[in-house]
Amino acid sequence: MSDSAPKQEAPYGLRMPPDLKARVKASAEANNRSMNAEIVAALDEKFPRPEPEISDETIQMFRDRLRIMDERNREILKAVTEIVDAYADTVKKDTMGERLKRLKELQGQYEANLRSKG
Repeated sequence: MSDSAPKQEAPYGLRMPPDLKARVKASAEANNRSMNAEIVAALDEKFPRPEPEISDETIQMFRDRLRIMDERNREILKAVTEIVDAYADTVKKDTMGERLKRLKELQGQYEANLRSKG
């Protein structure tokens, strides 16, 4: 037999009253499982696996990483805010006359471009 073959659990003989056996059989059929699978599912539900313990060091590591992420997010927010503020200041200083002047320049460039193609 090779090492890669799946290992089977050793059989466990289980004695139970006939009425319990009938209920297990009915439940197994209703759930499309074997009686063994039904018993294992019931035991697994009754005796869930314990939650893994998380060490104090691991918790502290996560806290440290969250603090670093929070600091980075604040730095990013500050940089974005500065960019938006600088843009807003530029737009506020721009007068309607300057905007019209730029539009006329762009119109002139567009018309010159059209003439050169035509």
